[in-house]
Amino acid sequence: MRNLFLLFGIAVLCAGPLSGCQKTKPANDEASEVASVLDSVSIPATMPAAFKNVDSLRAELSTVGIGPVRAWKNDGMGFFASTAQYEFGKPGPTEQASNVSIYLESDREEYVQRMKVIVNPFNQDEIKAARRRYADVVTGSLAAAGIATPAGLKDALLKGKAFSAQQNGLTLTNQVHNDRITWYRFIASVD
Repeated sequence: MRNLFLLFGIAVLCAGPLSGCQKTKPANDEASEVASVLDSVSIPATMPAAFKNVDSLRAELSTVGIGPVRAWKNDGMGFFASTAQYEFGKPGPTEQASNVSIYLESDREEYVQRMKVIVNPFNQDEIKAARRRYADVVTGSLAAAGIATPAGLKDALLKGKAFSAQQNGLTLTNQVHNDRITWYRFIASVD
């Protein structure tokens, strides 16, 4: 066993950059490799035009009626921007008013990969009004992004039903979550 560790140690030393066993690249070659990799990052061809310009999309979504979309930033796991939670209606049993918000997300700084709208209808007595507000924000967000609302989506939003469609390089989904309350999440994501 000791011989195995010794052999492994010699192999590591010979393979290391200080061993002289290996040819090193000049620093300018490494810099050109990095530049080449960065130049090869491309925006997916099927991506909607609005998703290719983060600041313009943020500005357009800020006109939907629930407040401004905050700055695009990196949280260490990716890039994102969102509105504050826009509250509406009377508080429910949890003493919280229903709320809706818009989120933009991406693994890349240069473009948006996902647009989400989430509604938390805390007052179940006003569920129909919450779904109407949600449907208005989703369809308004799609319009602001220059994306046509697919057939059947608005009806699914209003009825609180799941929905999924493929359209122009996007997957559009409405998800129904049954946790402490029933809440809804719409996602438009680049394929």
